[in-house]
Amino acid sequence: MSESARTLSAYEHDPGSARDIKKSGAWFQDGEGRYALFRGVNFASRSKLPPYLPVFPLAHKELSAEALRDELSRVRPYLDLLKDLGFNVVRLLVMWKGLSPLPDGNVSRDYLGALAAVIDDLYRRGLFVIVDFHQDIAHECYSGDGFPDWAIAVDDLHPEPATPEPRNPRWMLRYFDIALPPALPTTMSMRVRNSLRSFWRNRTSNARYGLADFTTQSSLVDTIAKTADYFKGHRAILGYEPFNEPHPVGLGKSAFETAYLAPFYDSVVEAVGRVDESVSVFIEPRVDWNIYPSDAPEFDCVSFVTDPQKMKSFLPPPSVPGRAVFSFHFYDPRTELLAALSRADEMEHKQKQWTSMFEAMVLAGRSRGLVPFLTEFGGDHRWKFRTDLRPAVYTTEIRAYLDLEFQQVESNLLNAALWSFNLYSTPEQGDNWNGESFSLLDSDHVVRNPDIVSRPYPLRSSAAPSKIFFDIETRHAAIVLRGLPVAAPTVVFVPRKYQYGDGFEVRASGQSLRWDDRNQWLYWLPSPGEEAHQVVICPRGAFDGDSLPEESRELLAKTTRRLEA
Repeated sequence: MSESARTLSAYEHDPGSARDIKKSGAWFQDGEGRYALFRGVNFASRSKLPPYLPVFPLAHKELSAEALRDELSRVRPYLDLLKDLGFNVVRLLVMWKGLSPLPDGNVSRDYLGALAAVIDDLYRRGLFVIVDFHQDIAHECYSGDGFPDWAIAVDDLHPEPATPEPRNPRWMLRYFDIALPPALPTTMSMRVRNSLRSFWRNRTSNARYGLADFTTQSSLVDTIAKTADYFKGHRAILGYEPFNEPHPVGLGKSAFETAYLAPFYDSVVEAVGRVDESVSVFIEPRVDWNIYPSDAPEFDCVSFVTDPQKMKSFLPPPSVPGRAVFSFHFYDPRTELLAALSRADEMEHKQKQWTSMFEAMVLAGRSRGLVPFLTEFGGDHRWKFRTDLRPAVYTTEIRAYLDLEFQQVESNLLNAALWSFNLYSTPEQGDNWNGESFSLLDSDHVVRNPDIVSRPYPLRSSAAPSKIFFDIETRHAAIVLRGLPVAAPTVVFVPRKYQYGDGFEVRASGQSLRWDDRNQWLYWLPSPGEEAHQVVICPRGAFDGDSLPEESRELLAKTTRRLEA
């Protein structure tokens, strides 16, 4: 680094290549030794519908390179919002059905080319990409998504539905072997469970395609490897997630994770590694590990886990842990259940309960030697019930719920991706998938709750982050780093557009500060000989040290360098 860059006078942050991001214990680090932190969104629900792309006119079902090109141009202002909000990663949903419509081992070059166009467009905005091979209850005929038509199990006892099942916000109940109301008949759950059990056993029979004991799981592993080979060396690709929300479907919680899920992940790690050793594989535990106690039945009605000691995954560390990331999701099932009954949950209680639960979830990743990454969290924006927690600040439950989630992301120093970012929401159908309305964008492409979602955080840190804090009421933020810093500057996203329109002020320890207004990045050089470093951000003229957490207040005496913007 030149002396001019060392004083920040000429420094310009370049996100660089995802290929330069390496794992170091429970952290990502970049090529200059800085700690890299990722905050982003799932580019989501439109991908669950034909032709399985996140950018495509909703009425169009057939893939067209020309239509995609035109649509990418049309939605450019809305994609620009991703950078404006401060995101630096996208979990991009792709569909196995789009990649492998036939069981012939071939992968669609047209679909790969369309994905490449989307990924390139995201990367031009400085966004890295996690390629997520998504599925929900396996297939569209079950009102889910993901599997090709030939990959579901079809026989005399489990016929393919004559017409797709009606969309239903309680679609996830189809994973379970339970008596259901007429809208969700038990026979449908049997079909879903049979298809998924067949996949995990790697023996699928499909009478419609004349397949008997077809090695469906091996086919998916091969498809993932061919996708990784196609994108080999791409500067945007952070990694691949081979299976979304794996459910045990009657195979037993422990047996499912140890005897089925772990070997599958090992196969993916090995197959991807043969074509590209520079990317990570994002592995998920079974989907219900933080919903029901580990020693409870597979479906335990409303007896949701509240004791972190009973929130257990049996997933062993992968065979090559250096190339794996611990991907997990969090949606509070009690909040969702009460919302379905048009009732509010107790957000004040959640604030206490989630603290121990998130600590346990993060520990599950770190104890396996993996980087914890919260790849899905969020809530339904129709949760407009008045909240019991800071009602003057939050007003509605969804705002309290989202802010409490972000507080846990910050206090646990997590990488995280919000569910979701959908360009095609409608007033009538929400996200156009099973009645959900989780999208950060509403039907008019207006960002929902930007004051909660767009928050200061360090994209790259010269030393290890120790504390990240933000309060949406006072808009005070504090970032504390510990350890001797590397020479490269810390880069902090400061949401000028959504938080500090009237200006902000910065207090920092260290050598120098510089503000990049175009990118909303604060460049900060901590002192090279110091072990504790801090930057504090607040609205201009409104500094209140008492609103900061204790770890931050203890460092205020050395937080003397000033900047206003």
